[in-house]
Amino acid sequence: MEVTNAYHDDEKENYPKGYGSEINTILYGWLLKHTNNPYPSLNDKKILMQKTGLTKMQLKNWFCNMRRRKLKDTIRRTKKRSKF
Repeated sequence: MEVTNAYHDDEKENYPKGYGSEINTILYGWLLKHTNNPYPSLNDKKILMQKTGLTKMQLKNWFCNMRRRKLKDTIRRTKKRSKF
């Protein structure tokens, strides 16, 4: 008797995988332009909230995560390239 795992497969498809490429492109673009001070002002947050449809808390969490995960790596790679 074969046991199917259809429910589990459906669950995988519906699992949230982030905010999507358009939102990430907008936010990551802002972050790359502001690597010296990667903290959006209140006005910047309002603009980004309008462009992305994210809440203030979602925006805050995205920037916290990206500063911790990605920005350090990006800066490190940029410094390595500039040494050559």
